[in-house]
Amino acid sequence: MNSRIFLLLTHSAAGGLPLGVIVTTSESQNTIAAGLKLLQSILPGDAFYGRGVLGPKVVMTDDCKALRQALQNVFPQTTSLLCVFHVLQAMWRWLWDSHHGVPKGDRQWLLDILKKMVYDMSPEELEASYHQALQDPAVLKHQQYRDHLTAVFAQRKDWAICLRTGLPTRGNDTNNFVESAMRVLKDSIFHR
Repeated sequence: MNSRIFLLLTHSAAGGLPLGVIVTTSESQNTIAAGLKLLQSILPGDAFYGRGVLGPKVVMTDDCKALRQALQNVFPQTTSLLCVFHVLQAMWRWLWDSHHGVPKGDRQWLLDILKKMVYDMSPEELEASYHQALQDPAVLKHQQYRDHLTAVFAQRKDWAICLRTGLPTRGNDTNNFVESAMRVLKDSIFHR
């Protein structure tokens, strides 16, 4: 029926616990924000560990611009993070896109450059890895990749694990439990 489903889950010892579901026929920012506001209107005052309508302290998503903007609109005091798996997957897809002209033999190396930055242990190490990457011979061969890496690096506060200190992520750097819940929904409920 061409519907979109947004599962809102929280991590627990039992896996992902549902907080809400938005079912819509549009992925627009306004539609998602309307769904989040409806959810917000039924929350008890002590929801989100006492934050209530302020929303969660942290949310983790893939890089869906409309979803991220809607979350920022409805919950402006929430820190929005990108799922590390999806950041790396997006880079892998970018590298395999024939329009970018990256030869097969260079793709894994160029992905590993970003992967190292994702898992660097300190902000200083992250900065050093980025500047080292800009001088890497494979990066110097591919100006389009270098430009793309620079754009991705500009978003580092959203994906770099070393910049997540002090945030209640409880060691979760991916939203894989959401992926698992979607698989159950599609396979077991929708029988796809």
